[in-house]
Amino acid sequence: MLTKEVTFEPVDGALNDRIDEAYRAKYAASAYLAPTIGDRAHAATVKIVPKK
Repeated sequence: MLTKEVTFEPVDGALNDRIDEAYRAKYAASAYLAPTIGDRAHAATVKIVPKK
């Protein structure tokens, strides 16, 4: 088993926009799309970065 120390960083607007675009392209017909790309989802999105 591999263990690694990490930090959690907030995701900026531009990256959230790219994530939203990918979800729209893949899940356009899904009833679950709106909550997946909404403000609450953006607030919960973090980048996991290995500690150096």
